[in-house]
Amino acid sequence: LRSAQMLLAHTLRIHFNSRTWMPPNSLEKERRDEFVRKILSWFADFPSRTESVYSLHNFVAAGYSKYDVLPGEWWGPGTSCYVIRDLVELHQKTQSNLFRVHVSSEGTVYRDAVYELMTRESRKRAEERQRKEEASLPSPLHPLDPSVPSTKKIDPKTLDWDTSLLLLVPLRLGLDKFNQDYVDSLAKSFW
Repeated sequence: LRSAQMLLAHTLRIHFNSRTWMPPNSLEKERRDEFVRKILSWFADFPSRTESVYSLHNFVAAGYSKYDVLPGEWWGPGTSCYVIRDLVELHQKTQSNLFRVHVSSEGTVYRDAVYELMTRESRKRAEERQRKEEASLPSPLHPLDPSVPSTKKIDPKTLDWDTSLLLLVPLRLGLDKFNQDYVDSLAKSFW
């Protein structure tokens, strides 16, 4: 659970600031830093659905309610990833400028699913624009009139992504220690 929280905190830091951002050096400045205060309140171990969204309490509650995993039981990579996704979706209700989370099923990333998730808002805007354009056209004399333009289907690949993506691929890379066979392929995925 704490590893999942650390991964999420790091993702939030990169999303809202940058990869190179560091908290202020002095404790006094750090306490006044708005982002530090926000992130500490989001992860405070206090049972709250609105303030401490990523608290240990909420991780445990989400794991138990949706995935039947009790505290103290093994939380595999899959459960942790799905709980992160669920808590980020809960947080999006109060924090609109968050990233989205996609958990790949069985280690496979499907582009269509990612495009669908990442263009949700721009798709709504495109559909609304299309409805307005169609409403401004004159009414056809007959529904089968060839002069009536056909409605084009919106291709998600042509739409802009709405926000950042946290792509989670829940895999175990060894039983009790890291399997060295994965080193090269894992390193290449970050180049």
